Amino acid sequence: MVEVNQMWVCCSAGAKADPSRVRIADISECGSDPLARTVRRGLRKLHGIFSGIQVVLSTERPRCTLRPVEELEGNPLDYQVIPNFRVRPIPVLGTIPAIFGMAAASHILCTLAQQPYTPDPVFRIADKQYVALLERLRQREEVVFGNNAGPEVDLEDVMYIVREVWRGLSAKGPRIAPVGLDRAHNRPTSHLTLTRWDAGKPATVNNLGRSGLLHRVAVMPGP
Repeated sequence: MVEVNQMWVCCSAGAKADPSRVRIADISECGSDPLARTVRRGLRKLHGIFSGIQVVLSTERPRCTLRPVEELEGNPLDYQVIPNFRVRPIPVLGTIPAIFGMAAASHILCTLAQQPYTPDPVFRIADKQYVALLERLRQREEVVFGNNAGPEVDLEDVMYIVREVWRGLSAKGPRIAPVGLDRAHNRPTSHLTLTRWDAGKPATVNNLGRSGLLHRVAVMPGP
């Protein structure tokens, strides 16, 4: 029997309406969600937990604001989700919490069935940043390795390496976003630079991303 020894958190569905923006991510990558930030700060401060908790969240910007306190009935503290969190409620479209729950249930059931999957990363990189990464790689190939022919990868390869293999994080650092740079899909990525893993081999997808089943160093901090 397969056990799922993992904690899950469903974040704020308030003021969200677009189901295509629902994502599953590690709590270390969820800095854009106010509820996730509060939970994460508590875990970090009280228990020293920085990652390892799966979160369902929406990357959509809120469509409306909190309700005024004057409109609340009864004790405002009754509307508080967790201690030290806001008391003013926010409108919720009924379908979105259900989608959050279904997303979490699907992930857990697939894990129990030994058919796990890796959700898409939630960070955001503009197309021009991929172009800049490829251009810096070409410059590095020429200056550092004396390769005037350029790397044996194209823009699509660069996008795959950065998003799917290294998920926007430096291979030289931790596999979670460092504290202060963990702003989820808004965290900075302009400092990343592609370089060879094996300096004696050409800049191919295998040498930049991974070789066989071994993940290789691909994204390094820029100069």
